[in-house]
Amino acid sequence: MEPQISISCCKKDKKRNCLGIILAILLALLLFTIGILLGAALALIVFLNLGAIIVLAIILGLLAALTAIYMLCSKKRNCCS
Repeated sequence: MEPQISISCCKKDKKRNCLGIILAILLALLLFTIGILLGAALALIVFLNLGAIIVLAIILGLLAALTAIYMLCSKKRNCCS
C-alpha cells in the first residue's frame, strides 16, 4: 500500500483574529461615546464640549466601518475558505 499524500499551498494558522478584536474594541468605544452623547442632554458641562464628542463619535464610527470592510475584503481573497 502506498501512502496517500495531499499537498496544499494553504497554511491555516490557529491564530486569533486580531481584526475582530480591534472591531469589537472600536464598537465598544463608539457605544460608550454614544452613551456620553445621550447623557450630555442632562449635564451642562458635557454639553459645552458636545462638538468634540460628536467628532469623536464620527471618527470611531468611521474606523469601525473601515475595519469591518477590510475584514470582509480579506475573507474574499482567502484561497483556503
